[in-house]
Amino acid sequence: YLTKKNTDEYYAGEFDKIAADLERIEYYADLTDLIDFAEETFYEDVTRELLMEYACRGLIDNLDAYSQLLTKEDMEYIAQSEIMAARMGKIGLTVSFLEAGRFCIREIAANSPAAQYNLVAPDSQKIMVGDFIEYVDGYYVEGLYQEDLTYLLSGLIGDSVTLGLYHDYPSGRVYKNNVTLVRAQFTARQTFSVFDFGKYSPELEGQIPDDIGYIRISSFTGTAASDFADDIANFKQAGKTKLILDLRGNGGGDGQTMCRIASYLIEDLQHSASQNVITLHFKDGTTHEERTSSNKYIYHGTTPYKIAVLVDGGTASASECVIGAMITSRVNGLNGGTCELFGTPTYGKGIGQFTYSFNDEDGEEKYAVKISVGEYSFRGDVSEYVYGATGYVNSIHGVGFSPKAQYTVSTVSHTLVGDEAFEMAVDYLSQLG
Repeated sequence: YLTKKNTDEYYAGEFDKIAADLERIEYYADLTDLIDFAEETFYEDVTRELLMEYACRGLIDNLDAYSQLLTKEDMEYIAQSEIMAARMGKIGLTVSFLEAGRFCIREIAANSPAAQYNLVAPDSQKIMVGDFIEYVDGYYVEGLYQEDLTYLLSGLIGDSVTLGLYHDYPSGRVYKNNVTLVRAQFTARQTFSVFDFGKYSPELEGQIPDDIGYIRISSFTGTAASDFADDIANFKQAGKTKLILDLRGNGGGDGQTMCRIASYLIEDLQHSASQNVITLHFKDGTTHEERTSSNKYIYHGTTPYKIAVLVDGGTASASECVIGAMITSRVNGLNGGTCELFGTPTYGKGIGQFTYSFNDEDGEEKYAVKISVGEYSFRGDVSEYVYGATGYVNSIHGVGFSPKAQYTVSTVSHTLVGDEAFEMAVDYLSQLG
């Protein structure tokens, strides 16, 4: 039973809903008009459902370079690609493309087919950092694009590939032919370390002080945190006291891995276990802190040295977060934080993304949307490393970190031999005592 008052209130509410729906229809009139126009005018048949998908994709993808919409078909394609990738083998060589059209071996992955080959090959045939790839299965590759080399090196697990290599020494060129590797699946480390530089490359024999060690982090994903922990243990076991941390080309990763690695690189005056790495600021004014859950600072209780960090335009996101935390880390005797930068300016990605799922009426996932949700800030001033800064700065989105002028390089090397940033870092650490 409805009284007149209840009835009037009910219809008033319904009218408000109708008015709101009409306002929404009018607001999106341009969108529906364009969908109608495209469906009627485009020279090929196209459905309204597909046009709406295009509209939704454009809405998200055009927000910024990091936001992305994935349809159910996109997600199925990714899943199929992952299944196919599981059937593909690797040989364990990281290769850089040089301007002269040559392919230089930069790293040899541990436990890889290349590393296993080196265990049994004679010294004259061992694969070395700095070797150039000349042939792949008899095909001359110098002058090709990097994508072409990747295609030639790719293959199924168990298939073999034969390389023709050479190494340029001051005394002349030495060739290594018929280097045959069998492709396999192996767990690729996310870090690469050098504590014996003469073993890494003969050109560095006796050139690097005994107290310096080198660790490169490829990304803050997968096994990176445990790999880095192992490297730090080996760093200490080898008697190293000064660290060169290479973050060049490291485009970031996940927050948990970032914080686990940061626990070795930052500390504050109170030596607390939980320290702020970055703070994410949302549109509604709320914040979220990424913090370490332990304190494993490598110089805790010892004489602290600044860590020399190598950076470039590929250093982004989580890498930049760790750098900002190091710059603002407060440790006795280390004015300006726990690191010094060498190389070229970083990318400047100071915003974070979350991924959300949108389901259809049956509860199945229809879209996955990754969208930028907030900007990062650091716990202190980083203006000393922000080009053009005139005052306090605690975020670097769109700007990045710049090494000081005297530590900015003009040339880039693809191995540590002749690497200007690496050489600057060695000189800097050598002067610390």
